[in-house]
Amino acid sequence: PLYHNGMVYAAANDGMLHAFNAKTGVESFAFIPSSVFSLLSPLSEVKYSHSWIMDGQVAVAALTGQTMLVGSTGGVKPAIYGIDISGLPATVPGPAQVKFEVTHAALGRAHGAIATTNLQDGTAVALLGNGLGSAANLAQLIQVNLSSGAISAISAGVGSSGLPNGLSSPTPLVEGGALVAV
Repeated sequence: PLYHNGMVYAAANDGMLHAFNAKTGVESFAFIPSSVFSLLSPLSEVKYSHSWIMDGQVAVAALTGQTMLVGSTGGVKPAIYGIDISGLPATVPGPAQVKFEVTHAALGRAHGAIATTNLQDGTAVALLGNGLGSAANLAQLIQVNLSSGAISAISAGVGSSGLPNGLSSPTPLVEGGALVAV
């Protein structure tokens, strides 16, 4: 779970990101990424067998004029989403506040922490490891532009089909408010 500005955000295996008012415990909203819709119907079956649906991490970034929550669905249906949470807790976000939901061939089971920072040119980005199980079996740093949702993958050059690899939680080195190294 993540606490920010009076709200607690928690991704759950019911396929939802839940947002709770930290003082009252009342749920303000829940978000279901479209990438996990097809996994939800088995949850209501009598002979349910547990499945990991929404087990990725979340982070918050303060952008010019808005606050963005960025999260990963985790492993089963890899995707990254961004939601404008600027109005919380007073105003609950609607569909227009979902700024992006994207996937990329480099994404695997991305369970690691998400870091948010600015590039040298001022572009706000989220950084996360691609996780194990990507199509290329390479360890890759995933960079998500928080304004557009555009993804780029930077390979560490490690991994193959015979020796699969993936990157976990990157730690950015930031100086003067901008990314210097990861």
